[in-house]
Amino acid sequence: MYRSDPFYNWVGLDNPLMYAAHKAAGGMTSIYRQIGIGCERLFRKVVQDALTLTEDDVRWSYTVRKERGKMRTLYLDARIPTNAVPDTAKRRVVKDWIAACAAGL
Repeated sequence: MYRSDPFYNWVGLDNPLMYAAHKAAGGMTSIYRQIGIGCERLFRKVVQDALTLTEDDVRWSYTVRKERGKMRTLYLDARIPTNAVPDTAKRRVVKDWIAACAAGL
């Protein structure tokens, strides 16, 4: 099944040795986590470039307390501060999109 998936093939996850290693040590979880982090960063960069925003504009995080008092920082894939979008046409598209989402369309 995985050998027919273009993404798995592209990043080398379609190799049967990957699954043998995973069964032996559970190491694939880290690989999936790194792919997820890479996709998050790529998405954030696409939003930044498409809307001419700064890195600080698109980045957002918050901290929560876990069990036993430890703190954990969670990150949003990207944020779009509408008033920071310099192109008025793009700003209008974003605002219309937000309004449509809020209306359930």
